[in-house]
Amino acid sequence: MRTRSLTDHSSLKKLYYKQQEVVNSYENKRFGNPSGQWIKATEENAIDEIINDFVFSDRAMAIDLPVGTGRMFPLLNSRFNIVFAGDSSPAMIQHAVSRFGYKAVNCDAFQLPFSHETFDLILCARFVPHIQDLQILLREYQR
Repeated sequence: MRTRSLTDHSSLKKLYYKQQEVVNSYENKRFGNPSGQWIKATEENAIDEIINDFVFSDRAMAIDLPVGTGRMFPLLNSRFNIVFAGDSSPAMIQHAVSRFGYKAVNCDAFQLPFSHETFDLILCARFVPHIQDLQILLREYQR
């Protein structure tokens, strides 16, 4: 019996999130019941509190990566001059842009197509627990 590697799993997840029907049902599937609504509110409140602990310039830039359906845009847009949506799923990016007006970039979270020190904040809600080697990701974001 063959077991899937984490690379295979990651590739399958990328394909999954590129499907339009997955994008259309994502928020309801994740947050459509009382426990999901509680998780959503708890995550958003926690991120809001963390961001409030920092002082950003009036020219500050943020990226929501992966953006998913864009639910963090109102929070980010209230504190940052420019907010980007980054995702490897064109369908997720299109959904977030049409819903909130993000500036968008199709990208790999491990190889951002931006110069060093572009962003004042990189938000990775619901993504980090799925990463096998967090140090690789953090090195990319630290630059």
